[in-house]
Amino acid sequence: MYVLLPVNNSTGCSRSEYMRKSLVVLTLSFWQLISTAAPLGDFTFKSPAFNGSGYSSHVLTIENQERTRQKERADKIQAAIDKEIADKKNTNLAKFVSNLESRIYAQISQNVATAMFANNNCTSSSNTNCSGNIDFQGNYISWNKVLSADDSYCSTAYGSCIMLRIADPTATNPSTAPCDSAGISCIYVPLSSFQMPGN
Repeated sequence: MYVLLPVNNSTGCSRSEYMRKSLVVLTLSFWQLISTAAPLGDFTFKSPAFNGSGYSSHVLTIENQERTRQKERADKIQAAIDKEIADKKNTNLAKFVSNLESRIYAQISQNVATAMFANNNCTSSSNTNCSGNIDFQGNYISWNKVLSADDSYCSTAYGSCIMLRIADPTATNPSTAPCDSAGISCIYVPLSSFQMPGN
């Protein structure tokens, strides 16, 4: 860009004023040349998605934020479901049914325990055979007296035991299957250390 300045002073202003105006014009023209020639090499995008610097960290941060939000939503939904279930269990009718059910089960277990020791048949000094069974909701429950010499699970220190066998519906041959069979649970009650009053 060229700036032509008039050689003569035809504007009628003083020489110093003319020089000052000329200097301003020259300065502005050079300023324009410098500002248009400045390179843009220092410019970079701040987002790693555009400049590539730290892109993997950027992607992981976004992924973690999304996962956290999804988990918060799922937790809120699960909390609402759990609250609804708890509210249903907390009604007076639900409390009554639960209490009645536990009392019925307690009475059934009391009857089984009473039958096991009825007439003093199942004692360490008794020679009579004590055994019994019940079928409770598809579960086979049986008991009988075993001697430590006949059953390895009954310790020799006890002499004799009552074996309570509980078989779930998946067990095969629930009355004769060994205690380590699938679906069979056995409880051994040592008779020598478990004496009823009066025996």
